[in-house]
Amino acid sequence: MTERSRPMHLIRNTFPSLPVEVWTSAWNLVSSKEDLKSLSLTCRLFRDICQPSVFAEVKHTNDRFRYAPPGIGISWWIEDADYAVRRIYGLSQHPIHRHSVKMVHFEGLREGSLSSPSHRTQVELSARYRTLISTYLLALKSFTRLREVVLQSAIVVDDDVALALSNLKFMDRLRIIDCAYSCSKPVSPSITVKELFLSNFAPTVKLFSNKRLHVLSLYGFSVPLLSHFMTEGINNHLTDIFIALGARDSMITVTAFLGSCPVLERLRLSSRLPLSDPPQLCLPANALPRLSSYSGPAYFATSIIPGRPVQDIETTDHRGMNLQQNDIEMEHFLGSLHRSTGHIRKLHICHIPLSATTLVFIFQFFPRLRSLEVGFDRSTARKDQFPITAHDRDELALVREHGCGPASACSWQDTGGGDDGSLKVRLLSPVSLIICLSH
Repeated sequence: MTERSRPMHLIRNTFPSLPVEVWTSAWNLVSSKEDLKSLSLTCRLFRDICQPSVFAEVKHTNDRFRYAPPGIGISWWIEDADYAVRRIYGLSQHPIHRHSVKMVHFEGLREGSLSSPSHRTQVELSARYRTLISTYLLALKSFTRLREVVLQSAIVVDDDVALALSNLKFMDRLRIIDCAYSCSKPVSPSITVKELFLSNFAPTVKLFSNKRLHVLSLYGFSVPLLSHFMTEGINNHLTDIFIALGARDSMITVTAFLGSCPVLERLRLSSRLPLSDPPQLCLPANALPRLSSYSGPAYFATSIIPGRPVQDIETTDHRGMNLQQNDIEMEHFLGSLHRSTGHIRKLHICHIPLSATTLVFIFQFFPRLRSLEVGFDRSTARKDQFPITAHDRDELALVREHGCGPASACSWQDTGGGDDGSLKVRLLSPVSLIICLSH
């Protein structure tokens, strides 16, 4: 017995009612072993504090296998898989501790990841993997007080897994990432959660309900799920949506779905659609009456923000909007954001023309800004400098004098001489400004 394990062994023998795993985990985690000894003197307190923490999360991922040096990855995976099976099975059989598990995170392996030149070894690996996957299902059935479930990387969501998920009455968050789908029929009751995150997971039958849904994030294959949600009618809970748009035919479905979310407050979009003909989201005038935050491509912002009480704006992509042409186009774009019925407090925009006139437009349109982050595009000017003309200086003087409010100031540093140089703009309270130059 080592010097490190002896005190822990003596403490555990003093209070044998606590499981070995609790003492082992505590002994490894607590920074001061004297604190652990003191805490052990109040057995009930130790149990109430330590056990929920030790058993709150059950996680098995392939990180060690993924980043292992050549030649030892398989042995590390076997070691981790065997431990996961023992831990899941042991907790699932415990009359008390199985109710302490609040979160599980399980990761599968894609076909061919576990390969061995030996046929016998390959058969053993396949058997181990099947055992591991079966314990995942055992966990979903046994840990009935789960709050969060993460399924990742090639785990097959079949009828049994879907049914186990639907029976988790306390589950608030569900993340399914790059998993296979093989359900043959709709699950009853439907899976209901407050936060749903799906990435590259496309159920063709109805699995999820939007009755409790507050936050929804979809990466790919969004049309079938949104269509199922719309059959349930108006959603009076959903306040936060992220959708990654990957096909133009999804625009109609997304538009219709957003129209069924009257309490939505935050909308986040990304798009992989071609920019030769930027798409538009043509929402009804009465849609999204509570929208206060938008993050996404600029070409969606011009059709979503006007007429809605948006206060926080982050545009992530201005390509395809011809904003590099001249200041008139930039003024038109900012003018569309100005038509928000709310007072813009936060504005983050990137890849815009490199011009001090742009700052003037911003402060003219949005006098109540509290946070401004601007990403100027160096491709609109020489690579090594920010062009400052006499007109720019005059315009910035107007910003300093009139555009920042009575309690703030605007200062700049012009170096290099002549009309060309580098500009640094600093806006003091109440406006916080960050300027980024992209190469």
